[in-house]
Formats: sequence, structure tokens, C-alpha cells
Amino acid sequence: MLLKQFEPLKFTPVRLPHPLKIYQNQQSYLATGINKGTVLNPSPVTNLAKYTVLDDVVVPPEYERYVIVKWGDRVFPNKDEYFGYNNDFTGFIPLDNNSNDSTLG
Repeated sequence: MLLKQFEPLKFTPVRLPHPLKIYQNQQSYLATGINKGTVLNPSPVTNLAKYTVLDDVVVPPEYERYVIVKWGDRVFPNKDEYFGYNNDFTGFIPLDNNSNDSTLG
């Protein structure tokens, strides 16, 4: 299979601490705090001198994200039950009975 030539994304990719080739060809978004960041221009040097680890969901600047329900919110009729336990899941689902081709559910 031949790889297609690089096609620019229609959004600004979020900059990760490890270098990716896309950062050489397209602007990227470097989060510097909760709901703050800067757009970096493409550069042949893709290593970051420093970065901030954020315990948050980071999305490209063209997108918005909202918290709908957070861990510990009381959303059930029983006041002793709350959102957050047993609601995370990662599963391997084979496609066409092929264990080498799958999706995560």
C-alpha cells in the first residue's frame, strides 16, 4: 500500500511532548494551562524545550469542550449513589472476525 502525500488537517493538531512529523508541516496548538495555549508555527525542529503536563481534556483551538457530568455528581434518585464508579471501559472489538483489524469500544 502506498502512503498518500501529507494532506493538511482541517484543524490545528494538539502538540504532544514527543515530536511528530506533522509539526514540520502544519501549525500545532501547545496547551500552557487550563483553557490557555499558543499556536506554534511549523518548524523543522519538533522537539519541545519544555511543556506543561495538564490534568484536563485538551482540544484544538477550533473546538470547545464542556463538562456535562463530573465524578461525584449526584445524578441518581438515590442520594447515596453518584456518578463516577464503573463508568470507564476499553474493549477490543475485532472487525470481520480478524484479530488484527479492530476498533476500541
